[in-house]
Amino acid sequence: MVQSSAMAIIFASTLGLPLFFFDAVSVAAEQPRKITPAAFVNEFNMRTIFSSYGQALKYYCGKYPNEFFSTIHYVSDTELRLYDDTNYWQVNFEDDNRILLLNKIMGASYNSESMYHLGYFNSIHQWRASEALIEQEENCEPIKLDRQISFGSGNYSSKEITTYVDSHDQGYVELGNGEKVKVDSSVLYWKEIDAWAKGKAVSLIYEPSTGTRLVGLDTGKAIPVIFYSGESPLNQIESACVELADDDLARFECYGQSLRGWDAELNRNYTTLLSVLDDQEKLKIRAAQRKWLEYRDSQLEAIGLLSNRPGAISEIRPARMAAWITREQAVRLGNVISSL
Repeated sequence: MVQSSAMAIIFASTLGLPLFFFDAVSVAAEQPRKITPAAFVNEFNMRTIFSSYGQALKYYCGKYPNEFFSTIHYVSDTELRLYDDTNYWQVNFEDDNRILLLNKIMGASYNSESMYHLGYFNSIHQWRASEALIEQEENCEPIKLDRQISFGSGNYSSKEITTYVDSHDQGYVELGNGEKVKVDSSVLYWKEIDAWAKGKAVSLIYEPSTGTRLVGLDTGKAIPVIFYSGESPLNQIESACVELADDDLARFECYGQSLRGWDAELNRNYTTLLSVLDDQEKLKIRAAQRKWLEYRDSQLEAIGLLSNRPGAISEIRPARMAAWITREQAVRLGNVISSL
């Protein structure tokens, strides 16, 4: 059922939310632009609509979906799904910068469906609706989003917030989540870490193009991570992707994205390992890698025969096994690096 403006006003008034209603001039965007799922996640001001986040926006600082939702599923160019522990948003993108928002609270009766016409404002780099503005309180609390995962439509990334505990020789850094990372211990990076105070907020950010990086939240400086003792971000992303997939085709794409990620990770680990070995050791590692490639190809050829059997599950199995075989070798090389 579509939530009318009148019902939205009643809903907001009941919650005691501070409101500011736009006039006809203020809702006019400064120049034409098309809203996309990524732009919605990073630039849409959630305070310009009424939603299940009403009370949270009254209490917490922040305004964008990427500050609140822990799981971001880019389903397609026209559909986005956002999750946290209790809230679910499904956003369908239509013509003329209109979106249809399906909003639910998990385990509760709140369930709304609303259409919004969005406008972009260059001066503040925001997309906004024209319903209202829920003001941010001066004494608002910072949002504590410990982990965020994004996947789908070419997106495959994760971010975990933790703290810096201590650093050791050979490039090891202890983190507040109980894990350790081995980082690039070049003078430039190590000088940066030596200046960190214990308890400093840091994030572990994974992207396929860069791998995992340790980032200081105050400076934004990124330090390449060579080894991480905890569960791989790629495993976490794959698990979330498969769990939330609607059908076998979507699950197939999850494993395809995972394979591409692990292949990039394997290549990074292989290159890093070669960079710290002497000539004789390099010969041994290169020979071993060639043998592994032969093993991988023979395994995938055998597993690929399963795809000739009828049924979608037979097509998913080879994709899953290809990702897992590549993961095993990437992890194996990473463990060798960590022991040096």
